Amino acid sequence: MFVHEVHRFARLCFTLLGSFCVTTTPALSATTNPPPGQPIPWNQLGSQATAQYSGDGLAVNATADGARLRCVFQKLEAEVTASGLWLRSTAPGAADRAQVAADRLRRDAGPTILLERRGRVDLATGHARYIRPRLIEEYSVSVDGIRQDFVVTDPAAGTGPLRLELALQGARAEVSPDGAQLVLNESGRKLNCNRLRVTDATARELAAWMELISPTNLAVVVEDFCWVEACCF
Repeated sequence: MFVHEVHRFARLCFTLLGSFCVTTTPALSATTNPPPGQPIPWNQLGSQATAQYSGDGLAVNATADGARLRCVFQKLEAEVTASGLWLRSTAPGAADRAQVAADRLRRDAGPTILLERRGRVDLATGHARYIRPRLIEEYSVSVDGIRQDFVVTDPAAGTGPLRLELALQGARAEVSPDGAQLVLNESGRKLNCNRLRVTDATARELAAWMELISPTNLAVVVEDFCWVEACCF
């Protein structure tokens, strides 16, 4: 059903948002073995190490209320329920609980769409989905951390870039050189929100960036509208 829906979205030129990876520092606990003379690029170390890892330190498991994700390499866990994903730091002495929740969709000119507060959790091999009208969030784990992808199934009408606004609880946002970072309220631990990459349903990459609206609000801004206007029928 999910594959069918994505193809339908592709025909209508709807937009998919993804890769929003919440990490700490790059994980070095797992090792890889590149061919002699061919070092693995830094940004590919995580995927290579994850592919070779076979323990239980990376997991996405079903629970009575939804799903639980675990990444021992970055000392992070997450719980997905009908209210979305909540991050929990498992660093020694930390008791933080934080959420980055998609809150609304809008453009510079046009209606603001408030997203539903509650949704449905669906567990698939290797990841969990949080499904609401207009938006699907997908969560997965790697040695780099916990990844949060956004799939916009029905973009906002109007003119100007598409804006997906995110509300924070349990943390505040700060600007970083490659995106943003979250500072957890209780421990002060900093988590990177970076590696932003946005594509449409045909895998065409779109210009996108993150904006800090306030200490508790971020936005993913996507230059999609001109291309959608030219291609849709």
